[in-house]
Amino acid sequence: MLIGFLTPLEAEYKTFGRHKGKLRTGDEYTVQKCGVGQEAKYAAENLIKEGADLIVGWGVGGSMTRQLNTGDLLISSSFKDQRGGFFEFQTDFAELLNATLSKLQPKMAAILTVEKMVLDQKEKAKLIEKYQTSAVDMESAIIAQIAKKAFVPYICVRTICDEFEAKLPGFLDQSLKNNGEPNIPAVFRNVILNPSQALPLFRLGWDFHRALRTLKQAASLLTA
Repeated sequence: MLIGFLTPLEAEYKTFGRHKGKLRTGDEYTVQKCGVGQEAKYAAENLIKEGADLIVGWGVGGSMTRQLNTGDLLISSSFKDQRGGFFEFQTDFAELLNATLSKLQPKMAAILTVEKMVLDQKEKAKLIEKYQTSAVDMESAIIAQIAKKAFVPYICVRTICDEFEAKLPGFLDQSLKNNGEPNIPAVFRNVILNPSQALPLFRLGWDFHRALRTLKQAASLLTA
């Protein structure tokens, strides 16, 4: 079986030491970058054309509950979007994944895919009330929709980066490239214009590093 991992960002992609090989389960795997948001659609389609039997989303996400902290590991096979879409997959690999990563104490949780970054606590609270999910990302429901049409299972592994009560820089969504990677000149410009946001930005960077550390541990546990 060929398992395809899709990572939105370069840093998440690099959590794998090798981007092709064998998992400890004996299955072949490949890791590819998919970008954020709608870009993930095309990456998922290409992966399916290449013969992937199962797709795994791999990266960081945001917490929608006080019970999930930075660095916590989530495994999900249930996804919602803001347009009322709901996608759920039944696969033995989710249980196998849970067992293989048991050292990291993974939690099973549904994920909401949002169309733009959620930077405000009040907005998070509204989303929780409406959708009843524990975490958010910007790709899973998009990938899930493509996978469902192709009868290919999709599951997702996310480590929590920003906690429910985290104060995120208000300019964050204006400081990224279209592929989700940071636009360094824009980041510096926004910090100069909004110096009070420097500390939240530093904290976010530190939390991102902690989330990646868990993700890297997970990749090491999975690969042979």
